Amino acid sequence: MSRFHNIFRQTASLVFLISIILCANAGAALKVLKADQIKSRIKIHDGPIVNGSDSLIADDIRLSREGDYNIDYLEGVIFLTTPADSIRELTVYFTPLPSWLKKQYGILPDIGDSPPPIRSLPAEHAGPRRMSDASAMKIRGAKKFSVISQTGGTSQFDQSLEMTINGEITPGLTVSGSVADRGYDPSYGAINSQISELDKLNLKISSKNFYSEIGDLEYNQLSGYNGPNIKQVSGITAALTAGNYNFGALFGRPRGKFRTVRFRGQDRIQGPYQITSGNTIEAVVPGSEKIWVDGKLLDRGADKDYIMDYPAATVTFTPKVLIDSRSRIEVDFEPLTTDYQREIYSVSGGTMAGDSSLYLKIDFTREGDDRDRLKTGELSAGDIGILQNIGDSISSNYKDGAVYDTTGAYLERFDSTGYRFFEYVGDSLGDYRVNFSPVGDGNGDYLFDGGDIYRYVGRNQGNYLPIILIPVPEREDFLETELGIRPGKNSRLKVIMKQSNYDRNLYSNLDDNNNTGGQYIFSAGIGESPSLHSNQSGVDISANIINKNFKARSRRKDPDLERNYLIPTGLQPKNDERNYKLASSLIIPGPFNVHFNSGLLDYKDIFKSYYGAVTIIPDMKSSLFPRMTYRCLKAEYDSAGTVFDGESELYSAGLNYDINGKTGAAAAFSHDRRWNEYSGSMRGTTEIIYNLSARYGPARVEFERYDEDTLIIDWINRLTRYQGKIGLVGRIKAINGEIYLTGKRSTRNDLTEEQFLGRVKISYAPSGQNLAVSGSYALSDENRFERGVRYIEVESGEGQYILMDSQYIPDPDGNYIEIEEIHSTQAQVSRGEKSLQLSYNPDDIYFRMTANTIEELLDEGDRNLLWVLPLYSDGSQPYLLRRLYYREELKILNYGGYYFAGLTSSYNYESRRVGGSDYEKYKTDIKASFNEASGEWRFIQEGAFFKDVRDDYYSSPGNIDGFSIKVSVIRRLTRGQINSSVIYRYAEDEGGADSRQYIASISPRLRLIAGGETSLKIEGYLQDLDSDGFVLYRLTSNRYGEKGVNWSVRSDYKVRKDLRINFSFSGRHSNNRKPRIIGRGEVIANF
Repeated sequence: MSRFHNIFRQTASLVFLISIILCANAGAALKVLKADQIKSRIKIHDGPIVNGSDSLIADDIRLSREGDYNIDYLEGVIFLTTPADSIRELTVYFTPLPSWLKKQYGILPDIGDSPPPIRSLPAEHAGPRRMSDASAMKIRGAKKFSVISQTGGTSQFDQSLEMTINGEITPGLTVSGSVADRGYDPSYGAINSQISELDKLNLKISSKNFYSEIGDLEYNQLSGYNGPNIKQVSGITAALTAGNYNFGALFGRPRGKFRTVRFRGQDRIQGPYQITSGNTIEAVVPGSEKIWVDGKLLDRGADKDYIMDYPAATVTFTPKVLIDSRSRIEVDFEPLTTDYQREIYSVSGGTMAGDSSLYLKIDFTREGDDRDRLKTGELSAGDIGILQNIGDSISSNYKDGAVYDTTGAYLERFDSTGYRFFEYVGDSLGDYRVNFSPVGDGNGDYLFDGGDIYRYVGRNQGNYLPIILIPVPEREDFLETELGIRPGKNSRLKVIMKQSNYDRNLYSNLDDNNNTGGQYIFSAGIGESPSLHSNQSGVDISANIINKNFKARSRRKDPDLERNYLIPTGLQPKNDERNYKLASSLIIPGPFNVHFNSGLLDYKDIFKSYYGAVTIIPDMKSSLFPRMTYRCLKAEYDSAGTVFDGESELYSAGLNYDINGKTGAAAAFSHDRRWNEYSGSMRGTTEIIYNLSARYGPARVEFERYDEDTLIIDWINRLTRYQGKIGLVGRIKAINGEIYLTGKRSTRNDLTEEQFLGRVKISYAPSGQNLAVSGSYALSDENRFERGVRYIEVESGEGQYILMDSQYIPDPDGNYIEIEEIHSTQAQVSRGEKSLQLSYNPDDIYFRMTANTIEELLDEGDRNLLWVLPLYSDGSQPYLLRRLYYREELKILNYGGYYFAGLTSSYNYESRRVGGSDYEKYKTDIKASFNEASGEWRFIQEGAFFKDVRDDYYSSPGNIDGFSIKVSVIRRLTRGQINSSVIYRYAEDEGGADSRQYIASISPRLRLIAGGETSLKIEGYLQDLDSDGFVLYRLTSNRYGEKGVNWSVRSDYKVRKDLRINFSFSGRHSNNRKPRIIGRGEVIANF
């Protein structure tokens, strides 16, 4: 703690001294617009704003640039593409272009070129103004109290609050926000432990010089790769501008902690790829990820580059990004904190000279675990002792997971080498109770087979071990100082110094001598910052020195750094890293610009690599002149005192020409040869790529040939790959379509593989014809885990199932939920999805059809061309998972709001492979109905046939066939209506048991008092059950005994304008079961 105080005092003193000397203008701005101010075109600033500095929040939802809105940075204008009239409040954060830049340069830099504010501040007001009635404080909301009680269960009381506040506290000081506590998603946790009663809290206070916010925040982590990094935090932040100084502070609980992973793709596998380590499924903070493939940053979205499953922590790539074993994938993300409550503290300050020629920023941040606040359970004295003794060797944070217990489920065994393992033999049949933990592929001895079953597969052949992992608390301190200078019109200098203190184990003082590290970045430039399309000549130089013990809070290096500098595979440098870069642009009058760049990477005494490159590029993006690049690299790798060389050489040329505004073509060629002797003998790879593309309007066609030669003794062609892409998004009269097709043919060592991926969406809705058709197809090759079905117990009333007679029976007030658990077994599949929706509704006919198909075809299967038919699925093929859903509805003879006759059919099928065996279930329903009406009377006759089949794997297995006949009478009243019906139902199972039911019901729904309604339903039944043994609930439709009554009553009443009372009771009674009664009540008060 003393170290923290020393750093804080030094930081605060430095900020104070600098603030006395320098003066600056705050650069950030905030604009809040109400509903009547929100238009499709919004002017947010009189003049340019910084590229990428914009952030729009609409009713607490962050909008997507180029998805929900577009922006003109030069004019400071936003164009909304989302409906403007659907937004109640729009908050716009942005950074105006610095005054010195507007006056002297007239250019628009990226956000990284000018210092961002320490904290986002509101836009300046014109000055103090008198509070009007419209701006007076307004508080609105509702308080709800509810209670639920049931026989055989516990009573539960709940309450919720929804409140909004908006207005001025005093002239010039505004407050706005909302509070809600309707519960929270357990997958992502509560806002924080101090205010865990609240699901959502957001409160903003702002004035001309002050801004504060409490609730869900986006914290700007200052410098990082490719600009500032945003972190999601629940807490409180404040920012103050005083003349030329700005200060900020933040305290809260971050939702996750930064992590980065790198891995290779797999041939013919688009995903899902697990991005968390091993088999540990850690949910990911939504929106926290950045993904690069082959050095290119991707966009999230089903119609873009990839899809994220945040709870499962997986990424699946769309057909736009074809993945194979050569794909280099890097992912930055934040897994949700699951072990300890995590805290973050931050204080910052900054100042800027009046003409922005000099600025200074300082930030101190502490982020880490609260070791005394474990989220679940608590550490024993033995657990703490283990953590105290392991120091920074945190991979040793485990204890034995096997406990001798004669009611356990495992027996102790030994293999032929005498190695001890455990074998599952069933509940209460073993001598050990064993806990297993995931340790990653190839690090464990067991595989997970579902339920509580773990199977021994050999040493280091699995991903689980019989151990209990002990969570290790950690903490990180960061001090960052940034100084920027503009000595003249065309010059710039920036210095960034970072220091980290990373304690890997807060329970141990061992190994703390290597906690501290630093990073130092120096950059300088003259002229325009060099880029491929610079308008003026310029030169930039930079140096990045990273101490070996430095712990970064975000990405600190370029994606594809290993490839760009020819770093040996798997090299883990233990020395400091130095990276120097030089870049320059030379603008030559005429058709070309010349861009030079070079770099040096040095891991002291281990590895050194330097390169130089030159690019000649046309001064227009569309030109008949080619773009040409040459790059060469030399590297030295010192292994055990012996120096090995590496080299690479790349040359490329490209041409891009726009024939007109709709039509264009491009061609490119590259030759990249890399070779080294790092392993003691010469090895190398040559990649030759030819690329052709053309576009016409919304259509685009691409073709690529890729050749790879490998050097072992001589250069030999190892791979030739042809790849084509077709993309089209557009509309032709009443037809809307989106087509994206990718095909690949690879020949490797005389073995040829083909792959096809595609996504097609088409809809047809001609005007005035009462016809609508839409369909979609998607094909992809993926790697899927085997998935099983499991039921877990939850609080009574929170589930969808109850456990009775060894069956999980659907019940809206149950205490079990059904989950799909992921097993260790994986399989390569061809995943196919297709859907069709058709509706036709002329005057006397209503027809609607829905068909959805999901197939995960195993690698040994074969999908033929008939698959394009919407209702076709080949049941003879092997599947990991297969789901089919068909539903058709036909109504004819429309008489004043109802159809005389109707026919409905549905088919719901599922099969899944579990433990090498296939299990299936399906349900078929066919129903015919006739409707008649006379005045206020309505008569309905219905007949239905059903078949329900389930294999032994599923709950309540067996085959059920049957039919039912139903006659209903409906009487409409002035204050409601009365429904009554009689039903005969017959069902039988495959064992010969049958059920005959005679059911009568009456259900009045009446508005007895103004402002409310009461509904009552009473169902009585007689049942003739012929069964000698176990009875499936599906056979009796969850009706038990020879006779019984099911009933419910609900009343919803508005007592007065701002008070509503609702209550309901329901009961189930039969002659051979205990009655089950459930009561609910709630009071809702508005204010």
